[in-house]
Amino acid sequence: MTRETFLQNPRVIYSLPPGSIPIEWIAEAWRTTHLKDDITYELTRSVSKGGDFFLAQHWLEILPRFLVEAEVVALYGTIRDESARLECEWRKPFEQAFVQHADRLPPVQFTDEPGQ
Repeated sequence: MTRETFLQNPRVIYSLPPGSIPIEWIAEAWRTTHLKDDITYELTRSVSKGGDFFLAQHWLEILPRFLVEAEVVALYGTIRDESARLECEWRKPFEQAFVQHADRLPPVQFTDEPGQ
């Protein structure tokens, strides 16, 4: 597979063996295609369903390799605001995955209302 072919349809990543797509291509697809939305949805859905990342754990192994601080903070905010779960259920594994940016995450919200 070529980079161009992958970027035309990054959802092909779901049908390929882990590690078969170079991390640089995944990073580019995250920033230029709908792959970011797909992965964010997977992570949010996993937290929503079980309060953890069990259903999408593999992304917590891949994303820290290329996400920059602003992207990590935005991802955190989306999961917090859309999962309908308390941050205390999933924040620690998120911080462990993104340890280099953990101190830049917003403070824990102690209400169940996003943005409060």
